[in-house]
Amino acid sequence: MTGTATVNQKSIANVTPEFSIILDRFGYLDAQYSAAKHWLDERETLKKQIQTAFESHPADQPIHLAGELYLIDLTVRANCRTVFCKAKAFAALKKAIGIDTLIAGLTFTLKLIDEFIPAEKQKAFITADRSGPRDIRSIVKAAPKSA
Repeated sequence: MTGTATVNQKSIANVTPEFSIILDRFGYLDAQYSAAKHWLDERETLKKQIQTAFESHPADQPIHLAGELYLIDLTVRANCRTVFCKAKAFAALKKAIGIDTLIAGLTFTLKLIDEFIPAEKQKAFITADRSGPRDIRSIVKAAPKSA
């Protein structure tokens, strides 16, 4: 996301000239991405339309399509594995690796915990801190004002 703004000079971190090159390249590419975003979104929409149109085509056969200007290939469907009986999978894993190792390998979603465990009880096993990712945006520097 690019924009134009003036920034409080005291809040700007000092960087090396080498890192400044990286920042300027990111800013340029961010502007290019923003300009192309509507094309990328349209591409995804068209891709889904094409895939949906051939949803019932046999999964193990590729599809070759011809427009007026382009040939479009759809590959065979990717192999996907799905656990269809979680209780049996849990029992088999418990027997194979033990309950402690099994619990260490599980992922508990915060959505599930929030739904069934009150916030006060969550304090016994959940921490919250600012360790998540930062968003990055570029801002075109305003031209200096002439006196």
